[in-house]
Amino acid sequence: GRCADSRAVLRGVTAMALDPQRMVLFVACEGFIARVDVRANTVSHVRARAPTLPIVSMAPATDACDELLVSVGSAVLFLDVASGAWRPAAGVPGLSGNASGPAADARFHNLAGIAPSGDGSVVFLADSSNRVVRALDTAAKVVSVLAGTGEFSAQDGPLD
Repeated sequence: GRCADSRAVLRGVTAMALDPQRMVLFVACEGFIARVDVRANTVSHVRARAPTLPIVSMAPATDACDELLVSVGSAVLFLDVASGAWRPAAGVPGLSGNASGPAADARFHNLAGIAPSGDGSVVFLADSSNRVVRALDTAAKVVSVLAGTGEFSAQDGPLD
C-alpha cells in the first residue's frame, strides 16, 4: 500500500527522524519540517521557522515525540513540535570549534549525526570534522568526549 500522501512536495530533504513507534516520520526540508503520519496517511508542516543553517540530522528527544533534537552543523537545538519553539541544547549555530564543557560553551565542527539514549538523559553527537563522538548530559548540561582522539585513525581502543 501507499504510505502517506505521495502528492506532498518535499523540497531539498536533508534529514529524517522516525518516532519510536515507527508511525511518524519527521523530514527536514528546505525551509520547513514536514510531519509524515503513516497511520493517518497525511503530510503536514511542523509550525516552526526553520533555522537559517541547514538541518543535518534529527532525532526524537522523547518517546512521545513532543520534542525533536536537531543538529545544524555547529549546534544542537530542541524543537517543541506543538509550539514550533526552538531552544538551545549545546553549541552555538554558526560558531564552530572544538570544545567540551558546559553545553552553552561547547563547540562542534560539522555535526554529522545525533542519537539520544533510550531515556533521553544522554545525547550522542558525531562531531565529524573534529573526529570525535561527544556525549551531552541533558540534566547536567555538560558535553564531553566519549570516543576518538581527534586524529584520523581506525585503531580500536578502550573508552577512557
